[in-house]
Amino acid sequence: MSLSHTYDTPRSEITAAMEQRIEKGDRTKLTKKELEELIAILVAKLVEMNALGTDTKAAIDHLCAAEQALLERAYPRSSINSVYFPRYTKAIKSAIEAGRITLNGKNSYPRRWTKRNPLPGEPSSGSEERHYALDGFTYPIEVQAQLRAATTQNANARQDDRQPVDLDAYMGKINVLLASNDPIDLIIAIAAVTGRRHTEVVSLGQLQPQVGEMTQLIPQGHPYLLRFTGQQKAAKAAYDLLTLVPAQDVLLAVEKLRAAADIHDLDGIASDDPRMEALNARVNRRVVKVLDEVLPTPKGFTNISIHRCRAVYVPISLHFFCPANIAEQRLAQHLLGHVLLDDTTTGNASVTGHYYQYYLTRHGRPLTARGVKLAASGPIPLPPDEIDAPVEHPFIDTEGELIVADPLPETSTPTPSPQGNGSSGGDPVWATISSQAVTISTQAQTISAQAATIDRLARAGGGQGDDSAFKALKVEHTRLLAMLDELKAIADDPNQLQAAQRFFDFEAVLNSLTA
Repeated sequence: MSLSHTYDTPRSEITAAMEQRIEKGDRTKLTKKELEELIAILVAKLVEMNALGTDTKAAIDHLCAAEQALLERAYPRSSINSVYFPRYTKAIKSAIEAGRITLNGKNSYPRRWTKRNPLPGEPSSGSEERHYALDGFTYPIEVQAQLRAATTQNANARQDDRQPVDLDAYMGKINVLLASNDPIDLIIAIAAVTGRRHTEVVSLGQLQPQVGEMTQLIPQGHPYLLRFTGQQKAAKAAYDLLTLVPAQDVLLAVEKLRAAADIHDLDGIASDDPRMEALNARVNRRVVKVLDEVLPTPKGFTNISIHRCRAVYVPISLHFFCPANIAEQRLAQHLLGHVLLDDTTTGNASVTGHYYQYYLTRHGRPLTARGVKLAASGPIPLPPDEIDAPVEHPFIDTEGELIVADPLPETSTPTPSPQGNGSSGGDPVWATISSQAVTISTQAQTISAQAATIDRLARAGGGQGDDSAFKALKVEHTRLLAMLDELKAIADDPNQLQAAQRFFDFEAVLNSLTA
């Protein structure tokens, strides 16, 4: 049987089956096996043409155009460009690397290339021999520009209509998954609390405690900090990321996941490996099952997937850890691995905006405060040139009369309910929470008074010429109010001890109280 017959007969059968599914409106147009066969058939045809010396540019272009037309009957160009074309080009490159196809000047041409940000020791430009079939499975520049414009338009629409996520309900689900022994549950939970991609969690990424490279910036015992290596889409150096639950809990979950036999066998494999693709499909089905009630589907998508957990990681990490002096974009793009904080010469990454799909709520009200856990967890990673920056203290007239123009509403420390979570006035955890709530409430009242004084002095011409101190105090005032909300949530938690330890790292305090 000739290669031509192998190419023509099975391909026609696959095409006929695809056309029937399209006519019936089936969701599946090509099965995974059929797509793999189509790719193998095309590569075999290229190998045959190379052996016969008939692999001219015209012949290769004709072959690729027929395959492109077949795909476009089944799928939109956006999917073809991002999913299907890369599979064809990967197979063609593999055949060239294996010596099955020889580049001979008739089937290829020299192409110049440049690299925008080469790694140390790498060239910034060069030339390579490129097979014409690789261009045959690459859309022209103008088509790619149209596809990028459509992608940007969809991303903008999602930013203009972000979906609400109840923080407590979502994190409650994630914590349940994190305690599971099921590998699929663990993959979802680890991805959610670290912002990592599915493949990074399963096989490519490594999460480690902070081991010394940045101890001059960050406390060694920082409870929410891990060192990450193994980024899927870019070979960036190791960098620090912040976790949504204590880092030690994440490391235990990763250890438990990687010990599972099915996961251990996947160590080091890439995202396009058939085994990883099969696992990803299982993970996405589970995501819909366990998170559909707490994670809405953003505009333009048909359902949620594991990648939406990476999207909601962004607003939660900003709510927990972003200080007032850092722009949200800067911290978000660092945590996602797009542009790191210590990269001071690269502009902001436009792709980060694609992750602004959700906003946080509690009891139906938006959560707008940032950095609510900074007081408990310590500073976040900062680039070296920001460490020694002087701190400007606001001007406060300590002798002037403090006039509270906009006082806080009266707050009282919640009293434990004997029928509720079982807490009582003698409970050391409850005592610590109550004390902390009173302290924060007092601080918030004081700051409100100081802000009013600064405002009064400025209006009378007796203070500073700008309102920077006033604004700084208002920001701190907002942050403290958010911490009060967090304390109220902890007070309502059935497991007060665990909640308090997670948020305030109270172990030392509790030891002293119970000694």
